[in-house]
Amino acid sequence: MPPLIDLRKPRDLGDLLALTFTLWWRHLGVFLTLAFVLIAPAVVLVDGVWVGSLFDPESTNTAGEAVSQMLFTFVIPRIQRIFETSGKELPLLTRVIFGLSSFVLDYKWYLLVAIPLVAYGARRWFKSAKGRAWWHRTSLRMPVFGPLNRLVAVSRFCRTLATLLVSGVPILTALNIARAVVGNDVVAAAVEQASKNISEGQSIAVPLKASGQFPPIVTHMIAIGEKTGELEAMLSKVADAYDLEVENTVNSFTSLLAPILVVFMGVVVGIIALAVLLPMSQMASTLR
Repeated sequence: MPPLIDLRKPRDLGDLLALTFTLWWRHLGVFLTLAFVLIAPAVVLVDGVWVGSLFDPESTNTAGEAVSQMLFTFVIPRIQRIFETSGKELPLLTRVIFGLSSFVLDYKWYLLVAIPLVAYGARRWFKSAKGRAWWHRTSLRMPVFGPLNRLVAVSRFCRTLATLLVSGVPILTALNIARAVVGNDVVAAAVEQASKNISEGQSIAVPLKASGQFPPIVTHMIAIGEKTGELEAMLSKVADAYDLEVENTVNSFTSLLAPILVVFMGVVVGIIALAVLLPMSQMASTLR
């Protein structure tokens, strides 16, 4: 337990600053050491150039969550008690950080119950017809991930349809099967419209192009395949190209995720350190 200090005396205020800094550095130092041990190995450098990560993003995310929980439940509350003894008004950033830590501590049991319930409710809603439709539309519009989701759906469609047609499956049956495996209701609706066009003796490429869900290069190659009688070969080429693009994109996202998490944790630590240093600076100014 820290010694009692009379804040009315300048010498005692200096003792408080010394004690505060010592305890702050002790607790934050433990946190920084743990963060370095858990997260720093995620980045691999070769001749100063980043090439990948030793930890997969899921492990890095788990380590980040563990460090964050330790920070808000053990480190910050101890530092907060030290500053509360000064009776001085704390800066806004410090009050926000301390308030967030107090909220986590005071309502941790409610949070432990509420978070799984919210996750379960969200999962049930996404499985409903309305939630599924909203998610499938949104997943194609998201920045960065939207084009990737579209690539995956189109690649599944082309690969499945090409395989079925090569195996001698009738075109209408093949389209219905391909529609079921694309994994996105918006893209599946475009395929269903193409199936209706085929049953009326029309082209596959026209409704796919009109839907706006298929890239122009895909509908163009499908149209060429229909005219030349090599639809299966064209679909296979599109599927091969898109599979390669999806693989490269996913590998890039996965390799970038770990460093992004490391940078995020560094920003969090910097904000916490700033929130602690600001009141210490104010206390030091009163000694001048």
